[in-house]
Amino acid sequence: MHSKFALPAAATLLQAASAQILYGADAGSLSSDTWSSVIESANYTDSQSVAGRDLSATYPGSEQDGWSLSFAIKDGVAGSGETKTPAGAISLSGPSSDFDDSWHLCLHVFPVRPASAGGAWSTDFDGTCSGSVATECLDDLKKNALSNFGKDCKTWSLTASCLRDIQDNRLNTAAVSVTADNHQDFIGNETSFYREVFADEILTAALEPRAVVSVWGRSADSGEDPTIQITCLKPDTVASGSTDPGAPEGAASGLKALASWAVLTAAVAFQLL
Repeated sequence: MHSKFALPAAATLLQAASAQILYGADAGSLSSDTWSSVIESANYTDSQSVAGRDLSATYPGSEQDGWSLSFAIKDGVAGSGETKTPAGAISLSGPSSDFDDSWHLCLHVFPVRPASAGGAWSTDFDGTCSGSVATECLDDLKKNALSNFGKDCKTWSLTASCLRDIQDNRLNTAAVSVTADNHQDFIGNETSFYREVFADEILTAALEPRAVVSVWGRSADSGEDPTIQITCLKPDTVASGSTDPGAPEGAASGLKALASWAVLTAAVAFQLL
């Protein structure tokens, strides 16, 4: 039996550097069309602007508007019979499909504890991660992303500063390495670099944020530090006909999550004494 964040048998964290990040039972067996349907007909979505770079120009180019990260969750995607579970996908899209070969991007994804983000539905989620992830953790994520950028987006273990807010049943970050040769597989409105099949029902899945660390740097070793951003995504938009997670049953789930988070916070604080 797969755990909630079990990787498909054929996938490992190291393989994720050159393929989509896959989590959950059946994630690797779903077709490209199925994953496209998650984006096109999602029940719950979030989109956050990011300060991207002009990848059509030679590195370092310039800052470019029009870049965004999006998180989409759709119900009834995976499984068989009457019981089908939800799936989620994260996409990075920009104003142009051009990608100069002087660029290299690393995209890392971390699961944020629902209670760290309030444990309840919000219609205006803060994509800066403020209030969701501790400042010390964000600093450590950036430091590790920088030190591992030149190692083809190598993964790393979480630091103690992140254990309160990042789900520690994923002790390693997963990542994709984006270059001029494979960028069409990872960047664009119709594709996704992160794909997950949830074990929980969709109203619970919709309360689980993801922190994306995006690293924009040079493809060759130049000694120049890349640009690093951290964006938090949590669905805050409900599609027509979908259940509103802000309804009483959603609020009850949030209160339960907050109680668990309080216990965890005390435990982590004790470990750090």
